[in-house]
Amino acid sequence: MARRSSSVLAGLLLIACAHEPEKVWYKPGATPDDFDRSRASCAKEAAVSAQPTDAEMKRFGACMQRDGWAQVPKPTGMPTPTR
Repeated sequence: MARRSSSVLAGLLLIACAHEPEKVWYKPGATPDDFDRSRASCAKEAAVSAQPTDAEMKRFGACMQRDGWAQVPKPTGMPTPTR
């Protein structure tokens, strides 16, 4: 019974995660170069490692927001950035 409960819980967690929309950073009027500069600067400021921790990601997000960026749901049909 406990094994079945664990399987159901794991399945529900996967479904919940799968329904969260992918987000992108957006700033009205910004160019891809503007994004690259902000991203590099904020990654350096937040000391983001190759395997970012939650704390590093929070610092990174706060920096991006200070620079005028906001996370918004990725528009349907928008290609995934390759840089």
